[in-house]
Amino acid sequence: LGATPDQSGVAPPRLDRFAWITAIGVTIACAVLGLVAYQWHPHVPDELAYLFQARTFASGQMTVPNPPVPAAFEMYLFETGAKGWFTPVPPGWPAVLVPGVLVGAPWLVNPVLTGANVLLAYLVLQTLYDRRIARLSVLLFAVSPWNLFLGMSYMPHAMTLCCALVATLGVMTARRTGLARWAWVGGLALGVA
Repeated sequence: LGATPDQSGVAPPRLDRFAWITAIGVTIACAVLGLVAYQWHPHVPDELAYLFQARTFASGQMTVPNPPVPAAFEMYLFETGAKGWFTPVPPGWPAVLVPGVLVGAPWLVNPVLTGANVLLAYLVLQTLYDRRIARLSVLLFAVSPWNLFLGMSYMPHAMTLCCALVATLGVMTARRTGLARWAWVGGLALGVA
């Protein structure tokens, strides 16, 4: 089944079985690596701060009560104050982790985003190159060690890439179709990033 050309006369990019299988495969790979290699725990102070803030947000609060002995809990990116204990990290990424925290699986957020990035990259690359180059590029992206590492972590890189890809796709679609709503999608995605 070919994609139907839009008003520009150019067939829009589309997802096919290859893209879906690759995206599902990378999602599963990141989840398994998160269990086996990462043990679904934060390993660097930044990840700990993001997860702490996500759990705080999931509880419906902006801060939690200060620990009884604040000096015993001094850590990088953690602050105590008159209003409670919190992390001064930007709230966007912890907010994205909240649904994962609520279902007891914050470790699954980045694997899902990494799979989504494969799909988005495939759409972007089809606009720039032929299907063969798009497939090869996405396959290399999917098995990239750095991509897999970030996909099993609690770092915000997969979300930032997802927003950048949505912004790129939005601008490309706006240019191809002339529809302003796609420019708005691109702008909003860039703003979220």
